[in-house]
Amino acid sequence: MKILIQSAALLGLILSFAPASLMADDLTPCYGRTAFERLRKRVTLEIAPGVPGLRMCDKENAQYKLYSALTLIESLTAPNEEADDFDTFILSREPWDYVYLETGTFKLESASEEVCRDRAYIVGAGDSAFRQVQVCPSIVNFSALGAAENLLHMIRHAQGHKHESCKRGLNKGAGGCDKSYLEKGANAVSAEFFVKVARDYGVSGAIEREARSSATTYFLSRFNELPLDLEDGIGLLRDDGDFVHYAGRTPRVIFESLPRESQLTAVSSTPFFIRSATCRVLMFEYDRNPKSVEDRLSERQLCSAFQLDENEEIRDFIEIPGMMCALLSESVHCRKSAGELKAHIIPVENARGFLYSRSSAFLGSLAFSIVDSSGDVVPLPLTWDEFSTIQELKAGERKIDLISIAEWSDSKEIAVRLNGDVVIFDRKSNSWSDAPALSGFKAKRLIAPFVWSPKIHEL
Repeated sequence: MKILIQSAALLGLILSFAPASLMADDLTPCYGRTAFERLRKRVTLEIAPGVPGLRMCDKENAQYKLYSALTLIESLTAPNEEADDFDTFILSREPWDYVYLETGTFKLESASEEVCRDRAYIVGAGDSAFRQVQVCPSIVNFSALGAAENLLHMIRHAQGHKHESCKRGLNKGAGGCDKSYLEKGANAVSAEFFVKVARDYGVSGAIEREARSSATTYFLSRFNELPLDLEDGIGLLRDDGDFVHYAGRTPRVIFESLPRESQLTAVSSTPFFIRSATCRVLMFEYDRNPKSVEDRLSERQLCSAFQLDENEEIRDFIEIPGMMCALLSESVHCRKSAGELKAHIIPVENARGFLYSRSSAFLGSLAFSIVDSSGDVVPLPLTWDEFSTIQELKAGERKIDLISIAEWSDSKEIAVRLNGDVVIFDRKSNSWSDAPALSGFKAKRLIAPFVWSPKIHEL
């Protein structure tokens, strides 16, 4: 059996897909020696010379992190529930049985081992005759939950299941997707594992929430054929406060009656609703509460991120690759998404909101812009390096009667006009038409892509 991450680039891909909290210490429990002694009786664990000794509950200790990951898997039990659409039956018995049947020995290598030296490996190549899994010290970069999922994921790869290019969504064109959930590939075993963790009564609340969030991420973005009746589409905030999912037919209401002053914006495809006259926002989370859709609105604050007083009003907020920006009444504040924390501030006048779509043929050079209440559009740089050197913005290049726009299909774009109408732009005919099934519908903003189905809330 070969269980091998081939390069640092592939690790980077895995890390870019993984939620940041999968690498957070609060997802590594402090297990006692009793649990580890039980584990030693069920699996062969080898520690290479030069690896630091076991330090209990030290989350920076590679031995403890490996033991914790395996103990987490070993402690899970199959819930007493009937099978449902979230099961692929890869882990139909207790998840530990899958590990036990598919591997023989886990070996924690030293940093000087060839498969680990100067590379960002997590799991190394084992001799197929012995079904050995080699684990590198960089396992400490993951929480116990993240490391456990990674081990299961790589075991599935070793059984011959490979990824393919993503054909839809935000990851379109990148690698790391599977054709479908029912094909039972590496992404499927990860998703099913996270579901089982989320449904296990013995895990902590933090692990349960992160497992549910991670499972949702897999279902929404890792399969080219969407599972669970999920549909690609857009999210629309209506002027009456309803937030709906639209896929070309009658829109389906996700939740109703947000405050009328709310404005819709997004980080990637996660909807945020800006509260009036404050730098606090409401974020919509699939995983927040499986029993109540409304309870998936959690408050986050952007005050410290942009060095703002709590009373300062954010009119719009957006994150694009490499940087995030907040629009105030008289200034735009942008900062790098990671690393540099200080915001660069540029004065603006009469600004209404951000207009952004990298794939919009209609916007062209105005792919990232500020639009004012009269429709004048002022272009913004798409990179932090450019933005951070600008002291004032150019004058508006042209008027665009749009609030937001996004790709709808290979040849069409969908947009919201200043008057709230939702319209379709046909690139081939260079013409606009009303969006189907939205007669009389008035919107404040759209975000895309936005994948949704009622079933995802059953997780």
